[in-house]
Amino acid sequence: QTGRRNRVVDVLVRVRLRHGGAQWILLHLEIQTYFEGDFAQRLALYNSGLFWIFKERVVTLAVLADLREGWRPDEDRFQLADFESRTRFPVCKLIDRLATDWQDDHSLPVQLARAQIAALRTAGDPGGRYRAKWQLVRNLYEIGYNAEQVRELFGLIDWMMHLRADLEERFKQELDELEESLQMPFVTSV
Repeated sequence: QTGRRNRVVDVLVRVRLRHGGAQWILLHLEIQTYFEGDFAQRLALYNSGLFWIFKERVVTLAVLADLREGWRPDEDRFQLADFESRTRFPVCKLIDRLATDWQDDHSLPVQLARAQIAALRTAGDPGGRYRAKWQLVRNLYEIGYNAEQVRELFGLIDWMMHLRADLEERFKQELDELEESLQMPFVTSV
């Protein structure tokens, strides 16, 4: 239930509009990795609570980093007689974007989105997680990322796609071999 959850927003930043002169707004970005029945209601609560606290308008954006195909909450609406309360917010559904307009995108944010979705798809499947992590890291090199860029990403990828100890050891060994064949030193933080 919303009332029992920890009421902490994921990301809150103050931005200035390019076309809005001196108008300031707060941007609330909520990243959701699993289905939640009252998600839209919770975002409406956050939005109104942030406005109450800061006395500034708040723009709420949702990133749905889950695997549930038909789930795209984008509005909380309550109506009774002539009273209506409504909060609508834009939604970015990662699995949709990765399959369409981000399919050939090799930017760092999209690589992290791929890691997140791969981590969810391979939960409970250690072998699948190993293969997905290995493919992701290999792809980074194949699309032109250098050792330093991969190192920067690796800490986060390693956290999202944690492996069992035996598979982690195998992964490090194969990564060392790959690095050697590419003649690039690679140091993992694990």
